[in-house]
Amino acid sequence: MVSENTSRGDRFYSVGDYNEAIECYDKVIRADPNNVRAIILKGDSLYHLGQHSEDTECCDVTNTQCSAHTQNQQYSQAIECADTALSIEPNSMQAHKLKGDIMYRLGQYKEAMASYNAALMIESNNIEMHIFKGDAAYRLGRYEEAIECYDGAIGIDPDNMQAQLFKGDSMYNLERYDEAIECADTALGICPDNAEAYYLRGCSMYRLGWYAEAVKCADTALGIDPNYAEARHLKDISSNSLSETQNCQHRRLIACREKPIVGSLYCGKHIKNHY
Repeated sequence: MVSENTSRGDRFYSVGDYNEAIECYDKVIRADPNNVRAIILKGDSLYHLGQHSEDTECCDVTNTQCSAHTQNQQYSQAIECADTALSIEPNSMQAHKLKGDIMYRLGQYKEAMASYNAALMIESNNIEMHIFKGDAAYRLGRYEEAIECYDGAIGIDPDNMQAQLFKGDSMYNLERYDEAIECADTALGICPDNAEAYYLRGCSMYRLGWYAEAVKCADTALGIDPNYAEARHLKDISSNSLSETQNCQHRRLIACREKPIVGSLYCGKHIKNHY
């Protein structure tokens, strides 16, 4: 019976029918309370329900009646599953990951970092955990720590484009724009058609005052994804800044022919006000 319900639960889980999966895993847990795998998969199913529902009706975990569950209620039950699994098997990497995912989803990023770190203590070469821990640090504004985490993932897999992009995003937030461009270029070396990498590159170019290059990056991103709203905004502001700079240079040339000192001061004041 345990094996049969496990198999049925796995089938429902694989197709995203999480309510049915929970019912099956509950039957497994009633028969075998220490079945860590069933507890974790039940918790993961609750986690997915929490992601996709907002006070919607779904069957409760015993499947004896239908009731309204909020996201927080589902996440709370998922945390209970993770904690139960860890009380049985403290070195369960999957249980630590599950708890970290829920905490991250709830905006409790410090707790998420702690859970992901615990998972890494068990499985230090897990690229996903390095990235997830970095994401939590990023959300806390701890960009240096985030970079360390992304570097951990890159050290295991130098061709991990996601880690390269997220590292670049952290560099950008630290105003280390040259290094952000390097990360974007590395990501593009891995996946030449990545619109986000061109967007990151373009934003960094914009911050460095290289407006023409920023426009080119935005255009390339839009060529890959025409619906990329942020890239379109980048193109607009970069084009405007480029036009203003060109106009300023033109006015400076005219002013310098008449009064060189006044022309230089005028241009400098204009640029300062623009920034």
